[in-house]
Amino acid sequence: MLTLLILLGALSTLHQNSWLPYPSAVKAQSTVSTAVVSIVPQNISDFSKGAGSTVVYTVTLAAAPSINSFAVWVQFDPQVLHASNDAISSSGNVLGSAAQVRSECINGEVIQGANCQPYPLSDNGVVSLELFTLGNKTTTVPTSGLLFQLTLGVIQAESFSRIHILQVVLANGVTAEHYGSTNVDGFFTNKHCGSTFCKPPVVDFTFSPTQPSVGSTVTFNASASKTVNANAQIAKYTWYWEEICRAVFTSQDTPDPIIPHTFCNAQTYHVTLTVTDTSGISWAITKPIVLVFVFVDVTYGGIVIDPQYNVYPGTVVHVTAGIRNFSTLPVNATLTMTLDTGTVLGNKTFKLSESGGTGASIGTFGPVPWNTTNYAPRVYRIDIKVDSNVPQNVTTDKLASTYVQLIVRPLGGSLSLSLFQTTGLGLIVLIGLLAGLARFRKKPSWEREPL
Repeated sequence: MLTLLILLGALSTLHQNSWLPYPSAVKAQSTVSTAVVSIVPQNISDFSKGAGSTVVYTVTLAAAPSINSFAVWVQFDPQVLHASNDAISSSGNVLGSAAQVRSECINGEVIQGANCQPYPLSDNGVVSLELFTLGNKTTTVPTSGLLFQLTLGVIQAESFSRIHILQVVLANGVTAEHYGSTNVDGFFTNKHCGSTFCKPPVVDFTFSPTQPSVGSTVTFNASASKTVNANAQIAKYTWYWEEICRAVFTSQDTPDPIIPHTFCNAQTYHVTLTVTDTSGISWAITKPIVLVFVFVDVTYGGIVIDPQYNVYPGTVVHVTAGIRNFSTLPVNATLTMTLDTGTVLGNKTFKLSESGGTGASIGTFGPVPWNTTNYAPRVYRIDIKVDSNVPQNVTTDKLASTYVQLIVRPLGGSLSLSLFQTTGLGLIVLIGLLAGLARFRKKPSWEREPL
């Protein structure tokens, strides 16, 4: 639980419109469960519920594992409904009469127990209750029943408010496990849209790619959302990103259902879409999006030429090149060998595992034969290029070059020397010639002898 409280504290720096639905904060690692937390009834539509009247909801739990503590945060529109200091009643809750209050907060104020959580889990229009049992006492499986009752006062006629479950924590301190839950919201309205009570829009969205990486563009599409009230249209889409990234604010309003967004960190984001129709009725949905850090670098891994120097035209030269994946994910990549004449000597596509993975992250192409028949003597460049359809973090190591020296075959089949060898031999010959001339210049003995 302490880990959860620390994580929730990171949200304290965010501040937006207080009654818009917010995504659930990032929880501690949870064990998968079938638990369902619901607002009951899900729909109170009553025109007689004017200012000064009250509405009563229960927050219920169904099909949960064995627990010995829970914490629930519920949000409503404070311009429509009001929670007094006695709005919460935990009588008859699933933990029993011996349950202890760890924290009870209403409109950002502590009613009992420990301090309230940071914003947005503590604000005007938010109520919360955290209960626990002492010792090793836990509930029986499946755990179903009441968490608490919530009584709200109506402060405005002709209005609508979502009763939104902001956050749920179900925990078993004996087994040190937290459990996830499916949350079902409710709403209140005393407003007519045409001849019937106003109803919330249908809200849904998709995103692509479904496994996005940090820094990549994610496309969000809310085209499946629609209004249900008579003569109403969608007025705006409000996206809550849970961070400020690249000068994009935490919340964005747009009249269009499709919007791109880029995330800055490798973590799980809870993206919330709120759809508001032209009758002023809003509804929201939150979906988790897991962002991963991806590093992509596929490069060549060495080049071998055989033979490479003093090669006679007509010789078959063999070229071998390697490829290596330094990426954090598997990559398909193609290695291509090309002469400087434009002739492609060959190419091969590899399916490479991520670096350090269980599969092969390196590969070899070759030996690829190059028949040098009809090629003029000179130095030829061979380019080794690595291509992949995945954007690369490193772009400077995709091309390497090496060289092959074709030389003139000497007449009569005698040895033909390379440029360096020929130059060396020339120097030796020149030195020998000079030595010979010096010998011829020596004076005869009779010139050296005295008269």
